[in-house]
Amino acid sequence: KVLEMNPEMQLVHCNSLNFYPPQVLQRVMASDQRKLVYSGNDCACFSCEELTESEFGAAVYIDTNEMMHRASVFREIGGYWNTFHPRRKEIQAYQGNRYLYRRHNDQDLFERIYYRYSRQSIYHLNKMLVNYYYPGSNRTRQPQWFEHI
Repeated sequence: KVLEMNPEMQLVHCNSLNFYPPQVLQRVMASDQRKLVYSGNDCACFSCEELTESEFGAAVYIDTNEMMHRASVFREIGGYWNTFHPRRKEIQAYQGNRYLYRRHNDQDLFERIYYRYSRQSIYHLNKMLVNYYYPGSNRTRQPQWFEHI
C-alpha cells in the first residue's frame, strides 16, 4: 500500500523476527548495533528506523527479506546486486564476523537504492512482517550445505 499510494517511494522495509541457535542468541544481542525492539528465549528483532549513512552496515543493515521495492529501480541502479560489497570487511567487523559466508548483497542493494533515489524515497514500516530462521535454531533443521562453510 505504501508503494501504491506514494509514487515517490522506491523502497519500503520492515522488521524481521530472527531465530538463532541457543548458544548464539546472547552473543548476537550483545554485538548487533541495530536497535533491539524485541527479544525472546530464541529470537530477537532489530529495527533500522533511522537511516544514518555513517551507520550503514552497522546500526543500519537491511536484508532483502525485509524490503519491498519497485522493479523499475533496476533500470537505474544497474541490476539486482553486486556479489561482493565494497565494504565487506568493515560490515563483518560490525557484525562480529558471525556470518563470514555472507556477501552482504542485501546491504549493497539497499545502499544503491538509497544513494540513487535519496532518503526520502525509503519508508520504514515499523512492523515485524518476516520470520528468519538461522541454521541451527531450534525451529529449523540445519541444512547439510551449511556444515561445509
